[in-house]
Amino acid sequence: MSRSDAPAGQGFVAEESERLALLRSYRILDTPPEVGFDDLAALACHVCQVPIGLVGLIDMDRLWFKSTLGMAVGAVPLESAICSHTIRSAEPLVVEDLAADPRFAGNALVTGAPQLRFYAGVSLRNADGVPLGTLCVMDRQPRRLTHAQLDMLGRLGRQVVGLLELRRLSAWHEELLAERAAAQNAAEALGRDLQHRFKNSLQTIDSLISLQSRREPDERVRRAIGRMRDRLRPLYLIQDQVRADSAGMVELRPFLRDLVRVMAESQREAAGGSVVAEELAELEATREKALPIGLIVSEFLSNSFQHAFPAGGSQVGLALAQLETGRARLELWDDGPGMSLPTSPTSGGLGLQLIQALSSQVGAKPGWETAAGTRLVLEFPVR
Repeated sequence: MSRSDAPAGQGFVAEESERLALLRSYRILDTPPEVGFDDLAALACHVCQVPIGLVGLIDMDRLWFKSTLGMAVGAVPLESAICSHTIRSAEPLVVEDLAADPRFAGNALVTGAPQLRFYAGVSLRNADGVPLGTLCVMDRQPRRLTHAQLDMLGRLGRQVVGLLELRRLSAWHEELLAERAAAQNAAEALGRDLQHRFKNSLQTIDSLISLQSRREPDERVRRAIGRMRDRLRPLYLIQDQVRADSAGMVELRPFLRDLVRVMAESQREAAGGSVVAEELAELEATREKALPIGLIVSEFLSNSFQHAFPAGGSQVGLALAQLETGRARLELWDDGPGMSLPTSPTSGGLGLQLIQALSSQVGAKPGWETAAGTRLVLEFPVR
């Protein structure tokens, strides 16, 4: 059975189930009227000079109308729908007098209300030629259409199909947005869970290191363990500053303040002087930039607590500012006795080598001043 000769009610294409699935993909059946479809039905009536214009879609057992002009009807059974003949062919169907046509003379819409006499319709077919419905015009008296009127009716039918396709694309786009939102929510929930687990794991390690440090009788080993602990702290402190809705951006000011507070508390005896955090601008940086910055601050503060304060220093501080160039400037200093810089980055101690490597990670070159105390200046892009 071909598409053109399938009788009404037995499927308008060989694969009727596929046609119906395609029709439902437009998500238009049983939806309220829409201006775009009503306008095209009205324009078809105006062009053809008739009072009735309909946009109908062929469902499984009914002709459902998306737009009705001049005729109050929501749907009609498929076996009594004149449009069931129109959809069989890509050519327009024109019946100048329905009462004189044996196919329609006994139709209830002709013999009873609304007593139709004239019909002209075009099938609505997608790009693959699959019929979805019809655009038709009707009158209660016989009439003829000119070639120009029939041509315009076909053109308006193609505009109806265009609206259907736009509607389907819109529905598809909404589905994609919903799927994307669901995937993003799931990813954020997973990220929060992993972030929480990671932080808990690091805090557990921190506690174990602290316990080991208290039990270690050798002072040098305790200091080494303490430095290890200091280098871990930025890893779990940064977890509190990464917002799930910020694409991994980190608020630097609270992150650095927390870091200074935690380190000062853990080294209360060594940091007996005044620890000052001043002029910390509200800046965001990517996690990839913020973590090395935190590690640099941790390394500098740990060095100051261990060496500057015992040697007579009384203050350590840091400042963070946004530059007009879009870069950020970080300054760390203490007023201790200063230090001797190595001739090359690789010949210094582990702390200096770490700061050098971490500075490279954020795209900065460390600038040192050691004439009065120790000062480190870094300028880096925040993204």
